[in-house]
Amino acid sequence: VPLGIQETAHPWVTAGIDEHSIVRYDPLERARRTFIYISTMVYGSMPQVMGAANTVHQIHNEIEGELPYEAGVFKEHSEYRANEVAAMIWVHATLWDTIVRMYEKLEGPLTPDEKEKFYEETKLFAMLFGIPESALPRDWDEFIDYNESMWLSPQLTVTENAKVLKEDLFNASFWLAFPLWVQEVITAANLPPTIREGYDMDYGLWEQFNYSWILFSAKMYNWVLPDSMGKNPVYHEANARLRGERVGGYQQSLIKAAGVERLVN
Repeated sequence: VPLGIQETAHPWVTAGIDEHSIVRYDPLERARRTFIYISTMVYGSMPQVMGAANTVHQIHNEIEGELPYEAGVFKEHSEYRANEVAAMIWVHATLWDTIVRMYEKLEGPLTPDEKEKFYEETKLFAMLFGIPESALPRDWDEFIDYNESMWLSPQLTVTENAKVLKEDLFNASFWLAFPLWVQEVITAANLPPTIREGYDMDYGLWEQFNYSWILFSAKMYNWVLPDSMGKNPVYHEANARLRGERVGGYQQSLIKAAGVERLVN
């Protein structure tokens, strides 16, 4: 959720969601589809990876239109396209920046060499979305500079539509009220201050207190829960494939329930 809210600070992303996505009326199904494509790209066989990449590219190719309002540097009726490289780099950047920051808070700090290696590997993922390496920041330090400059850039403008989308996401289900509240606290804690203020999200002493115990609980959860339950079942299946084995029945059932294509045939 933190990276999703950060993405929609870009008016093109919000407009694309408003006009082409099911997020507003079925965010859980939208999240499931994203999980399927991302898991396949990360853990799948090469034919599965390229199949998922081509499908996502085709979906994004249909996402284009005109902004129905003025938003920051973007004029009313200006064109937007999901497959435009600069817009894709912003979405790409929110993903990896958020993952690293959350990993360090839950697992511990990464060394500069580890961050550099991680960033180099993300370039392969960017390639699957049609982002050429020449368009990306060259290394981790440039990547951080890019993020920080974007947070202060007029390209990011939290529109009223984006604020409504944020409310929709955090009130998506009565039955998931508590986990969605947890996600809202985590999101407020981890958004760049300029974007958090744009969404009118509070992060005072009460929110900081809640974030502290949520983070502590998450660390305890990771420590207590066995790997078989605490890690992505598709991750387990990919590791089994590398060992020349088949993943166990429990993980197979989770993968089937999620609707992900089996990565080991």
